[in-house]
Amino acid sequence: MIFILYIPFFVYLIIWGALLLGYLKLSKRKTITLDEDLSITIVIPFRNELLRWNNLLKALKNLDDTNSDLMIIFINDHSDDGSFEFLKKWISSFNKKNTLLDLPENMHGKKMAIEYGVNHAKTRWIFTLDADSHIAPNFLNDFESNLQKGKQMYLLPVSEFGRGFFLSSIEASILASITYSCLGYNKPLLANGAGIIYDRNLFLELDPYKSNYNLPS
Repeated sequence: MIFILYIPFFVYLIIWGALLLGYLKLSKRKTITLDEDLSITIVIPFRNELLRWNNLLKALKNLDDTNSDLMIIFINDHSDDGSFEFLKKWISSFNKKNTLLDLPENMHGKKMAIEYGVNHAKTRWIFTLDADSHIAPNFLNDFESNLQKGKQMYLLPVSEFGRGFFLSSIEASILASITYSCLGYNKPLLANGAGIIYDRNLFLELDPYKSNYNLPS
């Protein structure tokens, strides 16, 4: 009977052993990096984000795009808090290629906003971000140097910063580590919508939102 009490412990060890094996398999994979210029559009859907813009806008201003063909598309999902007007004024002094789009009256929601932005993009790669996201100044250079042959999608880890609850940050780090290990089996568990880079043609081919517009992101 006492042995039964150890079953959860053994299952726990097996799971973490499998995750460690997945991590080792992934670290030993041979990859071929591409030597090509990065052509990328950052798609940012937003709705009523007036009080959450600061970190992202500061990051976009500091983003180094000297070696990249970068376009930034903001898509307004019927905001009514003044965030559209604020952003319109802000981009007048923004020195990177950008466009500000209004989602048509017959379209609503984040998924439709992303799709609308992708359809207006002209670059090979699409990078979706949220209005409260932040990226490092050298992000594009780092991504370009890690482009791999045959890859059409990159799932990026998302870290919390600022005054967020510390247990939430720990949980996010653990989940990101588990997802990375599962990539060793080609079975990623999680993907954050604020950190996905994908081939535009792949998105158009799959049309991933066509059957689930009614479900929140």
